[in-house]
Amino acid sequence: MHKNFGLSPVALSYAFAFNAVGFFGASQFAAVLGKRYGAYVVMRRAIIGFCLMAFSLLSATLLGGASLYVTMGGLFLTFGCLGLVLPTAMVLALDKRGAIAGLASSLGGGVANDGGGLRRGGYGAVFHWHCLSDDHHDLHLFAGQFHLVAAGLRACLHLGL
Repeated sequence: MHKNFGLSPVALSYAFAFNAVGFFGASQFAAVLGKRYGAYVVMRRAIIGFCLMAFSLLSATLLGGASLYVTMGGLFLTFGCLGLVLPTAMVLALDKRGAIAGLASSLGGGVANDGGGLRRGGYGAVFHWHCLSDDHHDLHLFAGQFHLVAAGLRACLHLGL
């Protein structure tokens, strides 16, 4: 990706660290928004926002308009929405656990960490393939992200969110 945007690898990592700011910044507002609108409403709207932003980013890439600023802004907003979903989902999952909430939280964190490790291995292969390809087009990366959106939509429909 650094070849597409004309950045050094270090500059690219600083540019894309902006995603983490969106995620963690939004997660700080999850409790406030949950109290005001309700946890299910926050999750539903954040999942819809995540899907719309990820689809917009994929569309911009397909249409050739994914400049550095469009990509950074799109990822900031996409992961900002995800920053509202994850803490709210954990609160809802632990809400009725009472005395075993700590144990349930550690189990949930362990499963998320292990699942994330498996996904990172799969994405590592995609990124490696992306780096070896001649076109260095970001479509591979955003299409990989978009499959998560489809999985999220399936989960929402299954849960009735």
